[in-house]
Amino acid sequence: MRKIRALLLLVYYLQACSPVSNPGICRDSKASAVRPCSFEEQAFIDVMRGLISQIRHFDAENITKSFAGYSNKNEQSRVLFFGEKHTEIISQIETLGAMNALAQEGDVLLLEGSDRRNKYKRNCAILLILGVYINWQWERKGQAYSVDVLKSKEKWRDRMGFEKLLKRTIDSFDLADLNLTKMACGFWDDKKALADTFANNVTASNFEKRNESMVEAIDAALKEARRIFIITGFLHMPLGDYYRSQILNASNTQFPKNLAKYYEVLRKNNRLRGRFSLEVTAGTTEIVYNYLISNNIPYSELMHGKLIHP
Repeated sequence: MRKIRALLLLVYYLQACSPVSNPGICRDSKASAVRPCSFEEQAFIDVMRGLISQIRHFDAENITKSFAGYSNKNEQSRVLFFGEKHTEIISQIETLGAMNALAQEGDVLLLEGSDRRNKYKRNCAILLILGVYINWQWERKGQAYSVDVLKSKEKWRDRMGFEKLLKRTIDSFDLADLNLTKMACGFWDDKKALADTFANNVTASNFEKRNESMVEAIDAALKEARRIFIITGFLHMPLGDYYRSQILNASNTQFPKNLAKYYEVLRKNNRLRGRFSLEVTAGTTEIVYNYLISNNIPYSELMHGKLIHP
């Protein structure tokens, strides 16, 4: 029931911000003439415009209210992590809003889910927004997040033809004033580790290999970029890893009080590890933490409040 209420609220949230009285612009191909939009196309345009409006009007002053881990020192950070829960749509909208408020020319965005060796895309703003729309449509189906479910989600996504829908309606969206359009976009993930995840589910090994890939992607991007923004599932972040374990051990007075001690306790074969309730991925972010600390890289980790107080 709580999930249903949240989805109804989100529908209202998006529709209230969408200029539904303004017809969209539709065409069958880039070279073809403009035609009236179908009901399906106009409904898609309305929600997408609602998402764009929310991102555009997100106030930078609200970052401290919406995200834990943020401070004014983030203005000097060269790496900014935005942790997400892949089924939490409002936090995804506000993540893009916060990034839009902060982004500047020369910044790079690294994304989860594809190999870091893929070429950068100069501007992926509309695809980021489409991704949130697709996640919302999937959540409306009441689907949980798991590796097995993700396999069926990809088939569903192809069957629904969202990318084709975007191509037919692309002229309906004006993103010119969004700072998101100033960012080059790439990936931090590793295709072999992703393939192993889909074949064998999440393991400490494939999760750690993906985190190693993140470090390599950050290191390469920092040679060229002004700053790096990273969107990732929060368990790939040192703060998210630590926070999740802290929640699972809320009543355990022996739980480590800081990240450095946390990683020390969780290292392989450490006899203290067995004293705690832990995710299989716990401690695999140590490579990310060590890279940032040992190279003295100013960084920030931001987790949306809905992840902390769902």
